[in-house]
Amino acid sequence: MNYLRCSEKKRPLNSLHTSPETAPSTCYPTPCRPHVRSTLSPYRSHAMEDYIKEALAVGYIWLLTSLAATGNFFVKKKNGGLRPCINYRGLNALMVRYAYPLPLVPAALEQLRGAWVFTKLDLCRAYNLLRIREEDECKTAFHTTREHYEYLVMSYGLANAPVVFQAFINKIIKDLLNHLPTSHHHLLRQHLDLLWLL
Repeated sequence: MNYLRCSEKKRPLNSLHTSPETAPSTCYPTPCRPHVRSTLSPYRSHAMEDYIKEALAVGYIWLLTSLAATGNFFVKKKNGGLRPCINYRGLNALMVRYAYPLPLVPAALEQLRGAWVFTKLDLCRAYNLLRIREEDECKTAFHTTREHYEYLVMSYGLANAPVVFQAFINKIIKDLLNHLPTSHHHLLRQHLDLLWLL
């Protein structure tokens, strides 16, 4: 029960930094105009306000001005709610793409051949565990109908987010990737204790 609600705690962000590196590094996406407030329904306005309030509280974003700015849109959740998403198409077009192998499902399943006891770990808002390099925070800027914000952590929608996060995860769990034949060797509590200290 020690780890039942650990993902909901406000934890210090990992010290590993990532960067939406552009080519050249001084390039910024062209700022776009914010949506006219009257075009947002009250439901969408409340969804954005709730997201901003929560992101500010946990330190994912901060209120600032920037040379860059992009808009946002909404994606419907499975529970019927709305998830605000930042439109990073302009930034992604300028971004230097990182080359890193992403795991393939067939290859991952093949590695598990012979194993019968498994541990499943689900990271809450996984991309937000990584910081954005300070000098590149301004590139992640977005605006709402009222204010202008920058991300301090890696946001969803950035082109390099999947590969950067995969590299981070591989580094963290490389010593835990063991496929042992018996439950006696499946030291779940020791694994969780190690991850909790990171």
